[in-house]
Amino acid sequence: MDTINGFRQKDIFQLYAFVKAYEDVGVKSFEKEKDFLSRYPELKGLLKDLKEVNCYWATSEKMKQLDVKQLNNEIHLLKYKKSYLLDLLYHLRNAIAHACVIEHNGAVLVTDFKVSKPTDFSARGRMELRIIEQITKTLNKVEL
Repeated sequence: MDTINGFRQKDIFQLYAFVKAYEDVGVKSFEKEKDFLSRYPELKGLLKDLKEVNCYWATSEKMKQLDVKQLNNEIHLLKYKKSYLLDLLYHLRNAIAHACVIEHNGAVLVTDFKVSKPTDFSARGRMELRIIEQITKTLNKVEL
C-alpha cells in the first residue's frame, strides 16, 4: 500500500479530521484559553488529552538543532501567544494543513514555520498519533 510522508490513507484521514474539527470549532478565533473553555466547557477534556504532551518555548535556532525523532510527545513552540493549549492546537493544525508532518514509528513529526521565512521554525516536535485522534474526538463533542 502506498503511503504519503509515511502515513497510510486512514492516518491521513485522521489528521485531516483534526484540521476539520479545529476549523469547525473556530479555535483560532479565541485569544484566551479561559474564554475558549468557558464557551465550550465540554472541551476541558483537551487538557487531559494533552497531559502526556510536554510543551516548551524555544527559539527557532534551538528548534533547528532538535532531533525530533528522539522526542517523546514533546512540542517546542517559538513564542507564547495565547496559551499552551491554543498555541499547540494552532501549530498542530498548521503543520497538518500544510503537509509538514511525517510519520515515525506511530508518531507524528510536526513542523510549523513562518510563511515569510520557511527556514525559521515556529514549532517542532513529535506526538503520538493516538493523542491527535483523542484531541479530534474531544473537539468533535462540540455541538455546533
